[in-house]
Amino acid sequence: MVSSALDLRNREELFKELSSENFDLLVIGGGITGAGIARDAALRGLQVALVEAQDFASGTSSRSTKLVHGGLRYLAQGDVSLVREAATERAVLVKLAPHLAQTQSFLLPVTSKAAQIKFRTGLWGYEKLGRVAEIDTHQVLSLKQINALEPALNTNGWHSGITYGECITEDARLTTANIRSAYAAGAKVINYCKVTGFLNKSHKGISSVRVKDTLTNSSTSEEFTIKAKVIVNAAGPWVDAISKLGNEENPAKLQLTKGVHIVVPRDRLPLNKPLIATAKDKRTLFIIPKDDITYIGTTDTFYSSTDYWPKAEVTDIDYLLDTANSTSKARNLNHEDVISLWTGIRPLIAETGKSPSEISRKDETWESPEGLISIAGGKLTAYRRMAERVVDLVESKLGKNPSPCTSAHETLPGGDQTPHDLRKNALFENIDDTQRDRLIRNYGSEALNLLSNNTHLVGTDINSSDIHSSNINSSDINSSNINSSDINNKDLISAEAEQAVLNEGALKLEDYWIRRSGRSLFDVDAGLNTLDIAASKMADLLNWSDEQQRDEIEHCQSVHIDRMDWRRSEQDTAA
Repeated sequence: MVSSALDLRNREELFKELSSENFDLLVIGGGITGAGIARDAALRGLQVALVEAQDFASGTSSRSTKLVHGGLRYLAQGDVSLVREAATERAVLVKLAPHLAQTQSFLLPVTSKAAQIKFRTGLWGYEKLGRVAEIDTHQVLSLKQINALEPALNTNGWHSGITYGECITEDARLTTANIRSAYAAGAKVINYCKVTGFLNKSHKGISSVRVKDTLTNSSTSEEFTIKAKVIVNAAGPWVDAISKLGNEENPAKLQLTKGVHIVVPRDRLPLNKPLIATAKDKRTLFIIPKDDITYIGTTDTFYSSTDYWPKAEVTDIDYLLDTANSTSKARNLNHEDVISLWTGIRPLIAETGKSPSEISRKDETWESPEGLISIAGGKLTAYRRMAERVVDLVESKLGKNPSPCTSAHETLPGGDQTPHDLRKNALFENIDDTQRDRLIRNYGSEALNLLSNNTHLVGTDINSSDIHSSNINSSDINSSNINSSDINNKDLISAEAEQAVLNEGALKLEDYWIRRSGRSLFDVDAGLNTLDIAASKMADLLNWSDEQQRDEIEHCQSVHIDRMDWRRSEQDTAA
């Protein structure tokens, strides 16, 4: 297995490699589903290619609630199989990438003794299905305990509370980790490369696709052909569009729904634990504190378009703020508190007559008459099992008996040390807890590489061969001239941008700002003050001209303005 360092700068060479080989499998779509399929297939020894029209995880897979959860609410709906799969897969991911699936204690409000009994009964079943460790099982808290733990909460009407464990993730980074793992296992992967048509369609199926470079996004962008024995369409909200490229008569299968999350400063909604909240329409929402912010989501409404940047409406914002205010003693969150947001589209399998929240989250796989395999629906948590089922089908189409799936046993990049062990590493000695935990959450053990390759960040010349030792003596660190706030400076941003380009396949400033670092979502200024610094480093690595560097910065600024465009419609209404 080769290194997982994913450097995609030499695109001409990648185009040649992709056009010169007859692959066993071509995966269309670089979200979590496509990434999981490519990884599983490559680990089984298939010759695999993956193409993504935009950046990896740039659609639904970077716009979730950032949870790897066991699907507790599906237990209430009687969907035991979905809960069992989700809970089991959560435990698998904790082993594969402990930094990307860190358990936190969530708080569930309880309004009566009867409700407490009901919830506890459900949680016992939930924990048994997921084989939850004793230390992570649910606990009942009295109202007095809750008020001491969460003084900002409005607990009027509460009888008690229950805490239980769920895992929080960085969804875009989880997707990229799977892409990198697929690459390390031999897959050829490329972003900014759009499928424009299928070729050689016959009774034996599609044998090749035409793709176009979208990085430059011009009429002269390079086009080339990729040949593959089996093609899987895992394009998320664009599954129907890809299917119709194969045959315009193929029926649409998807029902899209929109989910909006908003971000507010944590001091405006100061929670210590993630909270399960109930909206006026009885839907369940999450309110999750994270570093200096708190995020709230999600909405669930029908959406008819496959916009890359779906718009949030004032009604979406009000729905989330109203729910958040109902949980807070202050009850004074308003539009001005929203510092960032993200909006995603769920590619669900259509079910006539059901509301957005009633439509099943189960995945479905189908094959068109021309042989294209498509998959849609499903939950982030269950991506690996979805991939396993698809690759079993692919091998059958290749005339093979499905081989053993090993994806549950191969650690993802950065997952070879636990967050607990990493926190003890001396390289974090002079880094404040918030930045330390952010680095571990994003990079896992690769945070040690990032720091050791930029020793001015920690004020040490520790040999790189020592960086994975969790017992480096703190006396080895020369901290006499180090201020803990130094880790917030431009050097860290530059180091992150360099990591994004050299190891994580980033080719645009947006890739770093939104998906590799998450700063556009979780920095208190939406990460706008990182743009100049990151762009400067990326310009050096990607040979951008001064004009292109300015364009990259202006593009990100315009993305932020557009996603906050709901404020403009609010002002128009007021006028």
